[in-house]
Parts: sequence; C-alpha cells; structure tokens
Amino acid sequence: MNDHSTRFGRLLVCSAALCIAGASTALGQAPPKFMLTDLGSLLGPESSAWCINDSGQVTGWSHGDTNQWNQWIEHAFIWDGGTMTDCGTIFGGKISFGNGINDAGLVVGNADYSKYDRAFLWDGATMVDLGTLGADPDADAQDINNSGLIVGTSRDGATDYKPVFWTPDGQIHHLDWFGTGTGWAGAVNNNDWIVGDDDNGRAVVWYPDGTAQDLGDLGDGWAYAWDVNDAGYIVGTSQPVDERNRGYIWYQGVMTDIGTLEDGSSNAIGINENNEVVGNIWTMTRVMGFYMAPDMTLYELNTVTTNLNGYDILWAQDINDASQIAAEGYDDLGNTRALLLTKYDLDLEGPFPGTSGMVNTVRASNAGPGQRVYFAYSMAPGAVNIPSCSGSTVLLSNPKVAGYRVADGTGTALLRATVPGSAKGLTFFIQAVQPNGCMVSNVVEHTFD
Repeated sequence: MNDHSTRFGRLLVCSAALCIAGASTALGQAPPKFMLTDLGSLLGPESSAWCINDSGQVTGWSHGDTNQWNQWIEHAFIWDGGTMTDCGTIFGGKISFGNGINDAGLVVGNADYSKYDRAFLWDGATMVDLGTLGADPDADAQDINNSGLIVGTSRDGATDYKPVFWTPDGQIHHLDWFGTGTGWAGAVNNNDWIVGDDDNGRAVVWYPDGTAQDLGDLGDGWAYAWDVNDAGYIVGTSQPVDERNRGYIWYQGVMTDIGTLEDGSSNAIGINENNEVVGNIWTMTRVMGFYMAPDMTLYELNTVTTNLNGYDILWAQDINDASQIAAEGYDDLGNTRALLLTKYDLDLEGPFPGTSGMVNTVRASNAGPGQRVYFAYSMAPGAVNIPSCSGSTVLLSNPKVAGYRVADGTGTALLRATVPGSAKGLTFFIQAVQPNGCMVSNVVEHTFD
C-alpha cells in the first residue's frame, strides 16, 4: 500500500487508438455502496490521501501553516479516528509527503531539504531521516510493511535513481536489476516482496532471496508495478498493442488486463487481501476513480458513492482489507480534498416520521437473519473503530447506542423509540452496525422537526 504519484506523469500520454471497454456491471450482481468522508485539511484549503492501513489510518499531504500558494507549504499527515495530525517536516524544510503507512501507524515519505528530497520515517512523534546511498542527498521512501521494511529510491552520487530498501535497523541496500541498477521500488508486502520498475519501463518483483523477475507486459513492451498483496497478486499499468494504457493484475507469471470504462486508459494502483483493486481511468474529457470487485467487475466510484454532495472522486489510491479506500477528489468549491470511502452493506432508512416528541422508527435492511443489529447515534460525524472488526469503523463522533434489534427472516431490523421534544431543531447522525460479520450501514443525517 503506497504512494504512486511520482510516476504517473509518463502515463498521461496514450495511444491514439481506441481501447475496448473490457468491464461492465455483472448481470444480477448488486453494485457495491460506499460512503464518502472528507478527511479535512491542516490549515490550508487542500489535501490528498495516498495510503490507508488496516486500522483505517490514512496518510497523505495537506497544506501546512499557510494557504498562500506562493509559499508552497505542504505537510505529510496522519488521519486517525477523525483527527488529522501534522507530521511536520525535516531539517526545517517546508514540504513533506506521506506516501506509505503500516498497521502500527508508522508513516514513510519524502521531505524537502534545500533543493533535494529526503526519505523519512515518522514514528508517531518524530520525523527521522533515513539516509541515502553514498554521498548524494536525494532519496524518497514509498512504502513500509508491518515488519518495518521500507522501500523507495535513492541516488548514489550519479544522476540515476536506484531502487532501494531500508531494513528495520536503518541500513540502506540497493536492489539490483539485471546489472542496470536504475529504477524505482514502490511497494512491499508483509512477505518482503518488493515491486517497482526500471528506467526502461519494465515491471519488476524482487523476492526476499535477492532474485528478481520481469513481470512481462500486455503486448506493447512496457509495464509498471504499483502494489502487491500478501498472496502475491500484483497490480500496475501496461499497454496492449495499439491500444491505450490498461491496468493489470499479475499472479504466478500471468498478467491479466482488467479492462476499462468509457474507452479510457485505466491504471490499477492499489490491491487488498480480498483482491479488490482501486485506481483511476482517464478519458478524453475527465478522470474518474474506480473500484474493481474480486470478480473483476469495474465500477466508477462516483456512481456507487451514495453521499457525493457535489464531490468528484478523481483518484482511488489504496484500499485496506475492510474495503476502505484512500482517495482524492474535488469538493463543490473545486478544492482538492483527501477522501475516505467506506464500503457498506446495510441500508439504513428513517427516522420516520422524523418529528420530535413522538415515537420514531429507523429501519436497517440487508442484515443477516437472526443477527443483532445495533443502532448508534451522535451529534457529529467522526470515526470510531468497531471492536473485533479490524479496519471497520462507525463514522460517528463519540457514538451512543440507542438499542439493538434482531433482524427478521428478510434481514430487516426495526428500532422504535420516543424522541423527546427537546430534540426539536437538533441534527443527529445515525448508523446501524451488525458486529457479526463487521457490517455497517450508511450514515443518516436528520434534523428533527
């Protein structure tokens, strides 16, 4: 799980030939549903989310202590449970970017130092310089796994960038690649498989024993690798002959074209342990984030997110095992915003009639028959982890439980409760949770009459 922004510039130019749209909604399959949460920003107007761990913590960048563009101040952040924390910078610089985060909340990225980039590790309190190859000051860190292995790039005194990894004890090592030595390491899984590419446009996987493998391509001679899961599935971008860029999924020597939407160029950027994939698609007129289900059906995220409210989801960067997506999009004012997209299964409706001083009903559907469904409420949105459900969150601040009901044979649970007259004019946020199966609903926002 990692940041891939530094490599996408070369992917914007595509073949003039049209590609064949290879994905559509499967017949009879209900599309997924996502809720959008704006993660906010530091003190400036814009932010972007690049990586999410299985605890639902997100890292990326945001404007720092000024919103004046000519001062160009951007800081890495970590977002956790509704709070965005500034990770700061290194050596008094103005810019840092959070590129990767592991399940312990350790953040890696790059920060400016004079006119150079420096790779860093943020340990929860301090930003630590990771060092470089040789005397050259340039390096960046792209990803970190749960054992603390970090991957990225560094220069060794020449003009070429080298793929590297840092061991947990802080030692830096060059990843060789058939003698050329130049390239980029962008992601690492928890089995220490590292993926990236070389400067000749060949996607590479480096194995823990030091060997490396060319992943091949979709026909036109080049490919890039962006992410790898613990089962060894790799995603990235390549190009079939005489067609536009295509995202791919690679496993045990076989590279499969994932298709596209609207005759666009697709880029597969992130993958989780369920083989759910996220990325983006470029058409002649727009950019859109996508989600790919395990059956390889593609969905535009703008069409399956139920509370867009004027947002436009442009990039989906990473996805955790709870199907939460770190994304980037525009808000209704045109600002770039860091977004969290949370997949949900239960459908919550109500309250009916929505009036204070009388009995109101909320209804959750699509629950498991015979399962307990809890109804939580709050006065503000937020994020609280559900116990025993890694990565699953209730998107409420300091939620309280109004009660639970057992779903009937149709999977419906109804909660009826008297809302006091003192609630008139107050706005509540309501969400349903089925702990067995870690299922959550959409969030309903309601102001009582």
